[in-house]
Amino acid sequence: MKIFFLSSLASILIIFGHTIQAQVTLSNDPISAKSNGVAALLAKVKRSVAIKILTNIDKDTSSMDQYMECSAITEISGAYICVAFYQADLNNAFTRIGIFMGAGKGMKRGTLLKEDDWKLKNYKKIVAGHNMPGKTIIEFYNQVKESSSIKLNQKEQAFKEAFIDTPSIQVKKENFYVIGLSVQSTKSQASVASHEIFHAQYLLTPNYKKVVDDFWHNQITEIDKKKIKTILGKAYNTEDYIIIDEFQAYLIQDNAEKDFLGEFVNKYRKALISALAKAGVDIVRVASN
Repeated sequence: MKIFFLSSLASILIIFGHTIQAQVTLSNDPISAKSNGVAALLAKVKRSVAIKILTNIDKDTSSMDQYMECSAITEISGAYICVAFYQADLNNAFTRIGIFMGAGKGMKRGTLLKEDDWKLKNYKKIVAGHNMPGKTIIEFYNQVKESSSIKLNQKEQAFKEAFIDTPSIQVKKENFYVIGLSVQSTKSQASVASHEIFHAQYLLTPNYKKVVDDFWHNQITEIDKKKIKTILGKAYNTEDYIIIDEFQAYLIQDNAEKDFLGEFVNKYRKALISALAKAGVDIVRVASN
């Protein structure tokens, strides 16, 4: 999960006749993160939604612009990127899943928050990107279904119907990963996309995870581990599985020196990238234009 920090603020198909205004579609065309695919998808959603608004400027366009499009990423098997037009729509769809995953400060894995919870509302204001394992997403929807007090909002329901419930995702069972970002964002999309893709690599590429875990345990000083946990602990839970994953993503993302762990970039970034290269891991860098 990519969070806004003080040092650095992160073909469209309109589904006519859909009963839910929050429109989501799963594209049949995979994109290449290395070959400008992310930027092209952002531009596609931006252009298409803008056209809908401009050609209906004297009407209520709320049923036209709340849109998200998802595409598979060719470089990482099982990874998908979902681009919303508005950051608010992105966060309404995914923030509760991120908190359920255990990423939220002081909230254990499996936490289900009501829509009017102030912590949820605050996270929705600052989260600029999302990373969610398929297992976590499925568990979230199952837990909500079993709950008598928690209900899906419109965007969560739309994502379930148009993405999770589709045959191409169902056949994968839990073996998929979702990255989320938005056209209108409080952060650079390049840094958000690269950050979230490194989360996907960490989970889906065993050798990548092994190198990162070994690097954390053997190359990071105990003093720096404590400082990193303190910094990330301002917004995240501090269990090792969260801290190590966020550490590597913040360290090697684009514009890393301007983000949460900027003070550690000069000390550790090149060394971690070198360790990954020596292990034969292909780092998926996101082309920004």
